[in-house]
Amino acid sequence: MVDLDQAGVGPVGADLGSFLGAQVDAPAAGGDDAAAAFVESYRRAAKAPIASEAVAAWTAAAVLRVAPEPFRHRDPDWPARVQARVDRAAALLRAA
Repeated sequence: MVDLDQAGVGPVGADLGSFLGAQVDAPAAGGDDAAAAFVESYRRAAKAPIASEAVAAWTAAAVLRVAPEPFRHRDPDWPARVQARVDRAAALLRAA
């Protein structure tokens, strides 16, 4: 089953950033290398230029979008987990 509830047309970098940002708590096996390989495969399949800076910015936005989740789920360590997500987003933007 495919859920198309939030399907739409938008920047390619937004798709990549959303996927990579969702890995904030459970990074894909291989970490940054796996993420880089995923982005490169997406670029080849899209046959379109995708700026690394755009992917980093969209990924940072996705990480910030889920930053408050530990608080919402009453995680006992929520302050540290929220801060780690904000720090990750800042690092992504600095690296862009």
